[in-house]
Amino acid sequence: MNYPKGASVLIIQGNDVLAVRRGNSDKWGLPGGRLEEGEGTLEAAVRECAEEAGICLDPAAGKFVYGGICNADHLSKKEYWVDTFMFKMPPSQRACTIEKDNPVKWMPVTEFLSKSSFPDYHKLLFSSVCDIVPSLESLHILHVGPDLN
Repeated sequence: MNYPKGASVLIIQGNDVLAVRRGNSDKWGLPGGRLEEGEGTLEAAVRECAEEAGICLDPAAGKFVYGGICNADHLSKKEYWVDTFMFKMPPSQRACTIEKDNPVKWMPVTEFLSKSSFPDYHKLLFSSVCDIVPSLESLHILHVGPDLN
């Protein structure tokens, strides 16, 4: 199936993730969104992070960490293929709320997952980065797969 494409940015500091509240809800997501015409997923991720969190990222510093199907609209059930790129927070920059209805904040990963607007996608994403982000290894909530106990 040919899904529309989206992109997101994952920035982790310790056990916190940069999160953006989605609309007038209590749900949170990563900075990200749909691709514009002629845009690649990395370029879209960088653009969305600047638009939503005020952070200008160097595309060359991004590392692709996960891609998968994401239900991006809970009302229409439309699905997107979303690629997520991990970046280190540029030391000279700070995250800030750009859009009044979409505040930005640092949030513990476990809290983020409990308030995620896309829980299945985010659990798979964080499970896939546990081995490259040592601070996340102790968060057992990130285990995805059958419970063997």
